[in-house]
Amino acid sequence: MKMQKVLLTTREIANLLRISPSTIARYRRLGLIPYIKLPTGKVRFDQREIIKWIEEKRVSGI
Repeated sequence: MKMQKVLLTTREIANLLRISPSTIARYRRLGLIPYIKLPTGKVRFDQREIIKWIEEKRVSGI
């Protein structure tokens, strides 16, 4: 069975990462964060892709 994608808004991603929505918008414009543009023009973020992106950005400690 295929899992349905959970799509999050810019505000939801900003709250998750504890940064401002304008920072998320800037990351998107610069191609730094994966996103989906819907046919309506709205921007959403696939929760699984964001979790993967966060894990890839993780820096290990000493």
